[in-house]
Amino acid sequence: LEPRSEQYENRRKNILLLLKTYKQTVFYFSKLADTDAQSEVEVLWMHAIHNDYDESIDGVLERQRAKEHKQATAAKLLKMKNVWFRGHKIVNLPQCEITRKAIYVFEHGSTRNQTCAMIYLIYCMALHHRFELCRDLLLMSHLGSSTRIGGTHIDLQVLYNRALAQFAICAFCSGHWYSAMIILQEMFASNRLKILLGQGYIKAGLDNPTSEMIKQEQEQYARMLPYHFHIQMDALEASHLLSSLFIEIPNMISNAYNKSWIRNQYFRKIWHQYLRRDLRVPPENTKDYILSIGIHAHNGEWMSAKAMVNKLKIWHEIKHTKLVKKQVYSTLKRQCLRCYLYRYGCVYDTISIPTLSEMFELSARHCKQFIAKLIVTAGNDARFASIDELTQCVVMHQLPPMPVQRTALEYSDKLSFLIEQNEKLLGIYSRFSAWGGGKQSKGKGKGGYKDGDKDGDKKDGGKKQDGKKGNYKTGGGGGGGRFGRSGGNNSAASANKAGAQFGRRQYVQAQIRSVRPRT
Repeated sequence: LEPRSEQYENRRKNILLLLKTYKQTVFYFSKLADTDAQSEVEVLWMHAIHNDYDESIDGVLERQRAKEHKQATAAKLLKMKNVWFRGHKIVNLPQCEITRKAIYVFEHGSTRNQTCAMIYLIYCMALHHRFELCRDLLLMSHLGSSTRIGGTHIDLQVLYNRALAQFAICAFCSGHWYSAMIILQEMFASNRLKILLGQGYIKAGLDNPTSEMIKQEQEQYARMLPYHFHIQMDALEASHLLSSLFIEIPNMISNAYNKSWIRNQYFRKIWHQYLRRDLRVPPENTKDYILSIGIHAHNGEWMSAKAMVNKLKIWHEIKHTKLVKKQVYSTLKRQCLRCYLYRYGCVYDTISIPTLSEMFELSARHCKQFIAKLIVTAGNDARFASIDELTQCVVMHQLPPMPVQRTALEYSDKLSFLIEQNEKLLGIYSRFSAWGGGKQSKGKGKGGYKDGDKDGDKKDGGKKQDGKKGNYKTGGGGGGGRFGRSGGNNSAASANKAGAQFGRRQYVQAQIRSVRPRT
């Protein structure tokens, strides 16, 4: 059915009848004391309601209610419950319908049903802006290990990827930029984001499609979820790129001529592509808007960057827009102030702190505090600036570059661009590509390692052996080649076959890195 069509909306209204059927079925199996069958129905019930929003368990509203009732704690305002999952204790779990069903499955369900229930619970808590609880559930359940998600069906891996994506949006709304960036960067680098989330499929080519390609298309289409379960792509892209921008701006400013300091490969690639455009037209999509925000922030233009932020589509797709905007503005104005001092500080002797606070809409106290933090964390550039307490001014110690230095830096940038183009022509490793390359093959005549991926898939006469990273490809015989290119033809169908499985292993590592408490 077409999304948003009249027939689709009529079918959605039948969810009440479906929930009524589930309720009667659960009552029937409870009378029979058949816990296995009842847990199966409970999981189906959780699948139907895990995407529903309930204000009573929203984490942001709960904190607001706790502030309004200063004498009462949040735990008293909303009843909490402690449960056990595979020998581990879960504390402060809000009491709601999906929680009660998850507790029953944890106690009586099979291993697969317990995993499904935990994924639905994580997704639901992330939807209700409970970042700390989702982080603890992901770490405690060990879902990211290869023995849990790695050995399950692709449908379960798709649900896990959806839970991670929703958790990343929750991290962005909570102001945890690094966690949001580290989870989403590998999802976007895979170029199969919709397939990994069960929201799209790759159509078989019209030119001589094989039976295997058609079969893979049908399997991916069958794994697609209904439209009302979809995670909005604009929200995911904005969460990823804005978080990456906030994390990478200090690296771009402090190391303007060392591009390798941008650690997010996907953001580094699209950033340099945007900078090399001969003509920058007005932005039309979320990615162009955020890259334009980066250009304005790089120039210290706070008001222009703020106007661009207001035009993003993400504000129509998330809850608590006012709170999230406040956090984004607070971080963006400080990054604009950082860029302004680094970029234009050399043309000033002193800059008045009240003037800076007025330019970037910061209070004089917060402006002074942030500048003092910049001076302390300057590192090798200890003579960056100093603060004159008597006159309330920032004394700049930077000197403008000499003409010879400016020419040398421009020459270095052009030389780096020339080397990159030559590497692309040779088909070897490029510093700005999404995937690696350039490692020599260790085998002669049979297979070899994938370009730039020492731990990649090892191909040997048409058989493949899964490594830690790399594309899922099949090799057909042939030699390794000079630059590690394996012989044989790669089948597009086999690349589509492991669509969801491709992202799962890398996302497991990203999830563990991002949600681990930082000391």
